[in-house]
Amino acid sequence: MVGQYCSQLPIMVISEILGVPEQDRGRVLEYGELAAPSLDIGVPYRQYRRIQQGITGFNSWLTAHLEQLRRNPGDDLMSQLIRVAESGDAGTYLDESELRAVAGLVLVAGFETTVNLLGNGIRMLLDAPEQLETLRQRPELWPNAVEEILRLDSPVQLTARVARTDV
Repeated sequence: MVGQYCSQLPIMVISEILGVPEQDRGRVLEYGELAAPSLDIGVPYRQYRRIQQGITGFNSWLTAHLEQLRRNPGDDLMSQLIRVAESGDAGTYLDESELRAVAGLVLVAGFETTVNLLGNGIRMLLDAPEQLETLRQRPELWPNAVEEILRLDSPVQLTARVARTDV
């Protein structure tokens, strides 16, 4: 269910943010699925290799995509960031590596967390049909339900960081 259903919404939203053309969305979904475990701690070497394949594929695709957006900008976030990056304004300058980092972060962090939130939420509601029925009868309660799902079964349990300097 998660792969077939829950991944569709986040990839649509991420594609809109990144300005991904319709014909490229399947590839971006594949890169997201491959790269998402990069946020996990202690991945086995075999999985690390798959993560690297996803990141490498995404980076290759992103090079061509950013060039396309430079030639034909849209209303998406990436086109706006490119405009800022190339504006020459020292206060808002973004270099190429920062543009690429934003795109990668949107893909990996936005994809994995949303897929898992949807999967967790669907499972919780199927396990509590009376709660699902309440939400059907009172749709104004959905924002509270989402918050409660996040509280009870968060899609992100921890975020690992390494300090570059002693704190």
